[in-house]
Formats: sequence, C-alpha cells, structure tokens
Amino acid sequence: MEITACLPIAQVEQYSPCDDSTNFATWKGTLLYENYLDSIIGSFDDKYLAKCLNARKTESFTVNQSINEFHYTLYYYDQAGNLLKTVPPEGVDLSKFGWMSNWSDSVRAARALKTVRTPVHRLVTNYRYNTLNQVVAQNSPDGGTTEFWYDRLGRLAISRNAKQKYAVLQKITVCIVILSMMSWEGLPKWDS
Repeated sequence: MEITACLPIAQVEQYSPCDDSTNFATWKGTLLYENYLDSIIGSFDDKYLAKCLNARKTESFTVNQSINEFHYTLYYYDQAGNLLKTVPPEGVDLSKFGWMSNWSDSVRAARALKTVRTPVHRLVTNYRYNTLNQVVAQNSPDGGTTEFWYDRLGRLAISRNAKQKYAVLQKITVCIVILSMMSWEGLPKWDS
C-alpha cells in the first residue's frame, strides 16, 4: 500500500549568513527613518504652535458696534393661546438688551420695592377676544381700531376699521342734520 501526503511538501528557503545581516540593517534603517520623521514633525508642530501663540503679543482685534438692529418681534399670548399683543421690530425697547447688568439691577430694585419693571415698547398692536376665542377688536398704531362681528354660526360677518367708522359717523351726522331741519309734518323748518 502506498501512502500519499494530503498536504503539499513545504519548501524551506535557505538563507545565507548575509541575509540575516541585510534584514537587520533594513529594520534598523526603517526604525531610524521613522524616528527622524517623528522628530521633524514634532519640531514643526512645536514651532508652529509657538508662533501662533506668540501672535497675541503682536496682534490686536477690537470691535465697537452699536445696536442698530431692529429684528426683535415680540408676541404676547394669554393662557388660552390667544395672541394678546404684538410689538413690531421698530417698536421694541432695546434698553434691556443693551445693558443687561443695569437692567437686571433695576429689576432687582423694583422687586425690592414690590413694583413691576417692564420695558416701554412702542407701536403695540392689541387684540381682544370673545368667549369663543374669536378676535372682536384689534387696535394698531397705524390702522386704528378694527372691530369684528360674527354670525350665530361663528363666521365672520362684518368688520369695520377706523376709516369706515369715521365715514359712518359722518353719514349719521348728515342724517341728523337733515332730520332736525324737517318738522313732523314733513315741511322744512328753517329756524333753529
């Protein structure tokens, strides 16, 4: 019976005594090169950081800017989520944003005196609601008072702004003047 190997026969390479020295020299050269590269990179990092950190002695950066921004729109809501008033960007009182420490001090002083310290905003638009949370009046600085009336189903039926209210009052005044000039018999009455 003949026995066959199931694994191939390993070939062993023969090394000469010089190969060992060559491998050692290659390894040592690679190690020295990596150490040299690390020292160069470390030296560069140290010099770069020193230069950047010393720049604070020669550079100065100063910014002076007044608050000329009007982009704060304020919205005030009640507990039911209805909008009570709005303040447009032009009307926001920025005093509490400019000097925060002074504002905080004034609020503390007001609390000590048991008073309320609130900013004084301009151009405020106020809203009033009925029991169904529908707007019944809106008072704005540029449009005056606008009133809203609803039908029984809760739909907006009539709205009247300040200009329309003035026109109606003028017509009523004219009607009153005409009626006061007429007597009950329908004849003009010219005496006052």
